[in-house]
Amino acid sequence: GVTRRSILELAHGMDDVEVSEREVSMSELLKARDEGRLREAFGAGTAAVISPVKSILYKGEDITFPTGEDIGPLAKRMWDQLLGIQYGRIEHPWSVLVEDEESPAVASH
Repeated sequence: GVTRRSILELAHGMDDVEVSEREVSMSELLKARDEGRLREAFGAGTAAVISPVKSILYKGEDITFPTGEDIGPLAKRMWDQLLGIQYGRIEHPWSVLVEDEESPAVASH
């Protein structure tokens, strides 16, 4: 969707983020956890914008992400940038600021 694409485009513009779109198997996820390479995970969508993943239950085992109850640093950066653009706090080609038009004066009788 649009939110996912927006996040990927923002990530491509970050010098310290390597972007790769591919499926990740559960065995690969477990290996990354065991090697200490598991950092964070989040989902994205129109209603939720960005939702951090605390853990994944797989074959009776919780695979917990080190961010715990909090949003991870990358997800937070994406959240801040995306909402900043949406609300006009961050200038970006995706957003166009619309000036408030003065309402005509209403005569009271």
